Amino acid sequence: MSDRFIVPTNPDPFSLMALKTLLKVLPRWKRWADSTRPILEDASYPLPEAEMKFVGEISQRFNRRNRKPTASYQTVITDIRNFVNDTFAKTLEQYGMTCHRDNYHLSEIPDFGAMLQKANELRIPVFCLKDNELPGGASFDNTTAKRDEIKNTFSQLADILQETFK
Repeated sequence: MSDRFIVPTNPDPFSLMALKTLLKVLPRWKRWADSTRPILEDASYPLPEAEMKFVGEISQRFNRRNRKPTASYQTVITDIRNFVNDTFAKTLEQYGMTCHRDNYHLSEIPDFGAMLQKANELRIPVFCLKDNELPGGASFDNTTAKRDEIKNTFSQLADILQETFK
């Protein structure tokens, strides 16, 4: 059982709607768990003591240009980031449901493009693809650079998470 959670988002209005729904549901779950835990403490399967805490949000599956999300995606990513850092996190904080952070926007993970199919075929993460496993041709240099950038992004995310759980 996990007691920490990360919310993945896509830069679209549906992710913002989903976050608003979570904001209604998660505190209700917390209140239910708090009120039910004492009732079930002597049960064969008592409700665990673990407390669910929000770690952060990851924006994913968007196109980049010059190593940044394209303008149309950036607008929505910014809207989601602002909502998460303000309304979402502050509301969950009132219920003791956050890992305390200054910024709950953990990372931006772009679309993997043509590399995803090959990585799925080989059953490995995209950033583990070797040069000879990447699509060749005129875009080879761009593809290797994108793979390396994705590897760096995941490495930075891992560092952030390790720091969070110290």
